[in-house]
Amino acid sequence: MPADPVLSVIVAVVSDTVLAPSTDHLHECLQSLVQQESAPPFEVIVPHLPRLPGIAELRSAFPQVRFLEIHDLRRYDGRPGNREHHNELRARGIMAARGKIVALIEDHGVADSHWCARMVEAHTEPVAAVGGAIENGVDRLLNWAVYFCDFGRYQNPLRSGETAASDANVSYKRGALESIRPVWREVFHEGAINQALQMRGERLSASPGVIVFQNRLHLDIGTALKERWVWGKSYGAGRNLTGVSRLVWAGLSLALPALILLRLTATMFGKKRNFGRYCQAFPLTALLVIAWSLGEMAAYLTGASIRYDAPDVAVSGKGGFDVKPRLSVVIVMTAEPGESSGLASTLEAVDRQGDGRPFEVIVPCAVMAQASPLRQRYPGVTFLPVTPVTAPGSGEWLDELRACGVGAATGDIIAVTEDHIRPDPDWSREILKAHEAPYAAIGGAIENGVDRLLNWATYFTDLGRYHNPIPAGQSGYASVVNVSYKRAALEQVRAVWKHRFGETAVHAALMAYGEKLALSPAIVVRQYRDDVTFRASMREFLTWGRSYGSTRAKLAVPAKRLVYAGLSPLIPVVLLLRSGMDVFKKGRLTAAWLKCLPAITALTLAWSGGELMGYLAGEAQPAVSGSAVQESPSVNQ
Repeated sequence: MPADPVLSVIVAVVSDTVLAPSTDHLHECLQSLVQQESAPPFEVIVPHLPRLPGIAELRSAFPQVRFLEIHDLRRYDGRPGNREHHNELRARGIMAARGKIVALIEDHGVADSHWCARMVEAHTEPVAAVGGAIENGVDRLLNWAVYFCDFGRYQNPLRSGETAASDANVSYKRGALESIRPVWREVFHEGAINQALQMRGERLSASPGVIVFQNRLHLDIGTALKERWVWGKSYGAGRNLTGVSRLVWAGLSLALPALILLRLTATMFGKKRNFGRYCQAFPLTALLVIAWSLGEMAAYLTGASIRYDAPDVAVSGKGGFDVKPRLSVVIVMTAEPGESSGLASTLEAVDRQGDGRPFEVIVPCAVMAQASPLRQRYPGVTFLPVTPVTAPGSGEWLDELRACGVGAATGDIIAVTEDHIRPDPDWSREILKAHEAPYAAIGGAIENGVDRLLNWATYFTDLGRYHNPIPAGQSGYASVVNVSYKRAALEQVRAVWKHRFGETAVHAALMAYGEKLALSPAIVVRQYRDDVTFRASMREFLTWGRSYGSTRAKLAVPAKRLVYAGLSPLIPVVLLLRSGMDVFKKGRLTAAWLKCLPAITALTLAWSGGELMGYLAGEAQPAVSGSAVQESPSVNQ
């Protein structure tokens, strides 16, 4: 699959509504996708249940397809008779998508050979969503009956101005979906999505040339009737009716078969295609419609409902949506005016998180002009304008940006990083997994991503202690470029970080409250700094050492501050010994450390001098550029 796809295709495995999960239909669906003609760069994503039979063989047969195994579905208990988990799977797949256009298809659908090309072409129009035609691909009477019940309205010719779309053949502009992310962050139901888009004034359209063929295999009457019953009951439960209203609708359900069949007949007669087949399959179609109606009636009579634990989504006056995500990611933009920023690459890495789990992303910016080109590309990201009172380049400057971002975050877990950092694909999943343990803050591993001598030197001096394998479990430290917090724990010490979020002060305050910090080697990010120069790095480490010393001095009583200052001459020796011992003990990067030891020594001396100045003089002065340096443990720590 291409690194920068135009189109992302999400394939939902839906053939397990009343049968055991299988991949019987998936092979032909994927085959039709990988054989597309004249297609732009596109990717195929298959979110699926754990241990899906046959998935290993498909991974081998289709190495270009991304298979996402989803473990924490809330609407699936392993038993047939449920279809709600399909919408959860779609949501996860869409969260992992990278294309500017996101298309949906189901495993029993076979795409026309020009499906991708025509889908992308349809999106050259100013529309948010494009629904395609769905045709029957198996010439058996029962297949025709099932087709007429499910997709008859989508048979060509599609009506001019058609605005309905089926999740078996539909595509959306990514920007439009991002604008309503809270609507589908837990479940992706096309009815709710299309309604939300229309409420925002977006256009939906139909494209008759975008065709999918329904390819239902091994279909029998018992399976078909059970499916209609489950889907009818699911529809009724999804309406969440209560009291007298559900009893009224239960009574009206007696008329449903006649109304549905009348509508189907009118639709098929108007299409002027396959009406003879419709007449031949009418008795079977009627049975299926009755099964649906009885399922819907059962939902009303039993009071069945489908609700999720996610907060309700409310449409605001501006067309926005208010919800509370589980995870918030705060990315501090370190670049100063006129400097290049790696923010685009960081957002791309965050956007590609492998499990597709939804979360909010907040970027506090002191220089909004540098973020403006990305705002259209990432409409779901909150770019937060901030005007720090401290000078650009100082540690306090970034601490102010970070405080504003953390203060604006709404998630139960708040992860903090910076624009020169690229998280690994499973970063968000590992963060949430790690926070199941009773730790207030959890830091992760940090690796160097640029193989240059000076990059290695700055990395070892600054963040080398975090290269894997880091010890898992309770820790006394964590780096602010890869750390996450429980929101409740941060609220206890809000006064400490309300104006400036420095990890040294925050972590000390958390531990003073009896909270614990930890490290997890599974939470991995990589540092990418392409603009490193020796002179700028020396000034950066001097500045950051001074910022660190100043912060520690403010937290200490005067006598302890003097002790810190007195011990400062030992800092270079201790830091170099600690760095070398860590590298030799882990045994991974020994050669790289030895090659850049002279540069590491110079940078360590700069840091140590700055730390001494911080103990003696207080506030740091601005550096030449925003630095990656966030934490380097002192000899006194």
